[in-house]
Amino acid sequence: MWLVVALLLALVSCGGKGKPAISTTAPPGTDSQSEATTSSKAKVDVAGALAKLDALASPPGVEAARFAALKSALRSALASRGCGRIVAAAATGDANRPWAIEAGLTDDGDFQLRWRGANLGDYSNDGVVGIADVTPLAAHFGATPLYDDEGLPVALGDNEYLAYVDGDGDGVVGVGDITPLASHFGAVLAGYRVYLGLQAEGESAISWSESWLTPPGSPDSLWTVPFNPSRESGELQRYSFVAPKVDDFKGAVYFRVVATDGVHEGAADALADPLNVDTTPDAEPPSPVVEPPLLTAIPGDGSVALNWSAWADTKTPPVIYTLYWADHPIVRTTEAQGVQEAGSVTEAVVSGLQNARPLWFLVQAQDSMSPPNSAAPLGPVVATPNPVGIYELPPSGLYELPGGIGTSTRMQNHPSPGSGLNNPLYEDGAPAMVWVSCTEVKNTILTYGYFSKGRWVTYEINPSARCRRPGFLLFGDHPYVAAANLDEPSLDLYVGDPAGSAWEREVVDATSDEILRVAVGVGSLPDVSAPVLVVAYTTASGSSHELNVAWRQLDRIGDWHLQRAVASDSWMLDVVAPVTVEGEDGLSVLFTHGEVDLDHLHLATLLSGAYLATASGPWEVNPIAVPDLLPGDENPVFLHTRAEPPFGAGIPFAMSQVRETTIFDQTVVVGSDIISAELRWNAGVGELTGAEVVFEGTTDLSDYADGEIGVDWAVFPSLAAEDDIVLARGQGTVLFASDPEFRITSGLVDASIWRYVNGTLSELSIPGGRELNAFASQLFYVKQVNADLTSLDVPTGPLLYYRE
Repeated sequence: MWLVVALLLALVSCGGKGKPAISTTAPPGTDSQSEATTSSKAKVDVAGALAKLDALASPPGVEAARFAALKSALRSALASRGCGRIVAAAATGDANRPWAIEAGLTDDGDFQLRWRGANLGDYSNDGVVGIADVTPLAAHFGATPLYDDEGLPVALGDNEYLAYVDGDGDGVVGVGDITPLASHFGAVLAGYRVYLGLQAEGESAISWSESWLTPPGSPDSLWTVPFNPSRESGELQRYSFVAPKVDDFKGAVYFRVVATDGVHEGAADALADPLNVDTTPDAEPPSPVVEPPLLTAIPGDGSVALNWSAWADTKTPPVIYTLYWADHPIVRTTEAQGVQEAGSVTEAVVSGLQNARPLWFLVQAQDSMSPPNSAAPLGPVVATPNPVGIYELPPSGLYELPGGIGTSTRMQNHPSPGSGLNNPLYEDGAPAMVWVSCTEVKNTILTYGYFSKGRWVTYEINPSARCRRPGFLLFGDHPYVAAANLDEPSLDLYVGDPAGSAWEREVVDATSDEILRVAVGVGSLPDVSAPVLVVAYTTASGSSHELNVAWRQLDRIGDWHLQRAVASDSWMLDVVAPVTVEGEDGLSVLFTHGEVDLDHLHLATLLSGAYLATASGPWEVNPIAVPDLLPGDENPVFLHTRAEPPFGAGIPFAMSQVRETTIFDQTVVVGSDIISAELRWNAGVGELTGAEVVFEGTTDLSDYADGEIGVDWAVFPSLAAEDDIVLARGQGTVLFASDPEFRITSGLVDASIWRYVNGTLSELSIPGGRELNAFASQLFYVKQVNADLTSLDVPTGPLLYYRE
């Protein structure tokens, strides 16, 4: 057909020598550019066409009279044009403009263009308006196409085709449709040409392509897409074309669609709204969708599950993620020992890992450029693969732990500070304990233990050294134990793997002073980005005792910051660190201190707090007033707070205190009480509010060896919960004077364990003891077995765990 169509050149008009030639360099596809000289046009002989019309037979099913009437109407319409010859032309005019033009981008970034076409009067939809088009007009005479609310034909069955035959658009296929057929007689639609226009960012002019876009592999094509002869529903006069993306361009992209007969051009229209694209080389890495970006790691049995927030890259998606890890802290991907591609998802599981070995993980996002642009790695986060649920809550009952006798007990429970409520290592409430034990083979062994798989599991933290006075913290997946190393001597920190089977030692302070008490905790400083690990400890040197504090970042980045002699006095005993208040930065330490009068067996102590506001600031020490609830002078001794945040401004607090009385004209220690209160702590200033007496010790004394013993005292308060305090009650040692040193012991004779809940004090049916550590109906302590307190430096006994 094309050989015929090619001879029917553009624009419908009467030919003749009086028609001026028109040429233009206007933008492609404009009506003026579609004009051409009549000498280059093919002409349709009207007389010959009418002869063909006369010879046209009535189609089957069409009344001869109706067909004859339509032929007569077409004859009259053609004759009325007054031309002996009609110029064959590409489809022109508003009715033939391409319409419903829309454009988008494919997944590969190419341009997807779609539009609807028209060649009015071409009722046979063969690409040429001619004599043959009277036949479908006759065949569908009287049809009434359906139109929607917007005046568009409904795509149902052959309805779109019927609307196409209804050339005058009056809603009925009839004689009136002869007029558009005659008006566009000779119009040719061989296809459409698509021109590309580029408007660079910041420019006002549009640069149009000099030639039309051609199909892939057909650079000499006379059109972009050929005429579509389909009459099927949804296909009639529908066109589409995929244009390749424009490389290295940023700005607006326009398209203009022009009807063509294969040589000249006719009706045209352009994309109403341009596409804004950017195909310049991507030099920017992906950016996080949320700020700050998040990365979490959950350990499993030989695996770690990682989740991270998404990153985005609009120019060269998708974003690809890569995991990096090592068995030491890393901040750069080049430091990694393991690598795993995660694709474009935001979660992955790294398997085949060694249990009980901490690993540090990074995740890095990169775009799909070649080579890719990579964002700074996110992390590190640390996790230790371990069997799920290795820490279990023991069944109710009383247990004696393995490992001989012990002292200096400490217990932490899940949920613990920083561990999160869903740590798979721990059953909720499961305990972990630290103590110093003695066996027939070894003495002063620093031991870690917990209940797992129906039995007690114990590990020696430092088998090669004798250790005493431990402080214990369970934070996240790791236990932290600070203790006096008697063999170095030094104050050491031991960081265990989650199972407590392997420990790393750090020397916090290479001091030769006697270490009295140690506390470990986690706090924060406003000018330090990571959480801060705090070790506070009291030491004895000559006649003076001192409070010392050391801290470093929890992630082990940076050195220890050690401040000796934050406070000093002639006597110090208990220490608690840090005191954590929700929403407040700064490190806080509570401690008891005072004076001892050896000649008169006199004890005068105070409660104070030390506070560090910033990493570079000085430590401030402020006294905390002890409420005067009982007769005599209060002397705070043992302290206990619950460390698990949040508590807001008030922290549950319990304290044992001793009071003084006059015996034989001498002021001596008498009575040991327990009080509870709420500790209000703000920027280093502390206040005890809501104080009440939990237990009032008697002032009665009886002779015992070289000193005196109280008849009914209580010590070692431990907060099992905010309103639940466990204490040891019995006959308490007051003071013992012996040469060459002055010794104070705080053991109890005939001790028993009591519980104070909501104002009610009741005895527990378990053996008595000391060094109480309580949490949620659980208790870990040392059973008291030796009543000869004068012969013991630190009383020892079997290690007992009790759960109601």
